[in-house]
Amino acid sequence: MPERTEDGNQQYLYLTTTGWRSGRARKIEIWFKGYQDRYYVISFLFEKGQWVMNLRKNPEVSFRVGDQRFKGSTRVLDPAIDAETSRAVKSLSDQKYGWSDGLEVELNPSAPEQTNRPWRPCSCRKTLLSGARLPVRKWQSAHRWRSGRVA
Repeated sequence: MPERTEDGNQQYLYLTTTGWRSGRARKIEIWFKGYQDRYYVISFLFEKGQWVMNLRKNPEVSFRVGDQRFKGSTRVLDPAIDAETSRAVKSLSDQKYGWSDGLEVELNPSAPEQTNRPWRPCSCRKTLLSGARLPVRKWQSAHRWRSGRVA
């Protein structure tokens, strides 16, 4: 659980979902509001938002607010069951952004994400998995253009 969900001066939450067709990680920047140990985002496209379709298929997400990174689960608020929470989130969103019309989605942070991530090689493979860089000559001979010539 987060130490606190007060968003302070943070305006955006960075949400990473898994694509419902591709299975690839999809990241969006979105307005949010913290309320009762949870974070809430609003989809102005309601169910037609791609990120909402991603959440419906796979509710496990990761997200970042400022320097805090979280993994967690999501759920779409049901106005009949979650009426009080929905009203509170809409009110807080109106106060913060002057807007609250849309589908409310709850982000429940289950655990802080590891900040020291394993090292990844760059896409061009100039750097080895160990972190050592290849000498330019060896990298150039291994890296070819479409024409087949050495770069």
